[in-house]
Amino acid sequence: MKGCKKYRELKFLVAEGTASSRQIAFVENHESRCDDCRAEMSTFVGALNLLRNAQFEPTTSPTFESRLLRRWHVEVRNRRVTFWLPVMAGAFAAAFALLAVLQILLAGPVADPLDLEGHEANMSSSSQPSIPAFQETSDSLPTQ
Repeated sequence: MKGCKKYRELKFLVAEGTASSRQIAFVENHESRCDDCRAEMSTFVGALNLLRNAQFEPTTSPTFESRLLRRWHVEVRNRRVTFWLPVMAGAFAAAFALLAVLQILLAGPVADPLDLEGHEANMSSSSQPSIPAFQETSDSLPTQ
């Protein structure tokens, strides 16, 4: 029929209750004359009513809430760590640099180990070792 295309566009508005009075009149008039569209509309309304009346009860496991809360706590902790990690790394790097600068500034001049001018070894003859390295005694000689 000629008005079936327009009817298919308007039937959704009529079923939802958002159609104007003129559109409702057109759909009702077309349904009274077209058997195919009337059967299509009854099927459509029946399916729509089934969906509206269906009760969806989601079922959850008994441990769902505890798992969800645990995941949330882990995520919050991870966000804190990822937020403060760059700050802490920067603070440690700055502290290390500060300690290195202080060490350089507070350390005295380093003597060159190859510069031995004016530093001579002081070994006098009076400094004898208190225990001789080897001492010969008559007891230690073998007897024949």
